[in-house]
Amino acid sequence: MFCSNENLLISIQDAANQVVNEYGEGVAKSVFQRFEATCAEDLNPSDYEAVFSELYLIANDN
Repeated sequence: MFCSNENLLISIQDAANQVVNEYGEGVAKSVFQRFEATCAEDLNPSDYEAVFSELYLIANDN
């Protein structure tokens, strides 16, 4: 299934918010830092899928 970069960015933001709510801001920031970004908007679009996958796994690890 194809997702546009805009949809992926929205999904990243949603997953990051869920991670922040469950585990704190530091956990979400650590994911972005691994991709040399400070937030979703700073990400390289080529990293969107990988960042989303990491955040999604963390957010749904219960």
